[in-house]
Amino acid sequence: MHRTAECLIHACPMTNPNAAVALLGKGGAMCSLLLIFMAVTSASSAPNSSRSRPSAHTTFYKTYINPRATGKQLIDHFMA
Repeated sequence: MHRTAECLIHACPMTNPNAAVALLGKGGAMCSLLLIFMAVTSASSAPNSSRSRPSAHTTFYKTYINPRATGKQLIDHFMA
């Protein structure tokens, strides 16, 4: 195996940080770390917001639209 191919194989998992450091120095490494952190936190917050959203909608519906709604009416309204 050629030396360049071996270097590419070992560098693959860290391509983004390595490129950022090569182009921007230590600031590039920090930007890359921030970017990865934001992507992970964004991906992990999506399931939480999908769980909380239906309860917020049912509260709004029952408070402002139909205060006399029963549990079955709420389920029927949001499942339709």
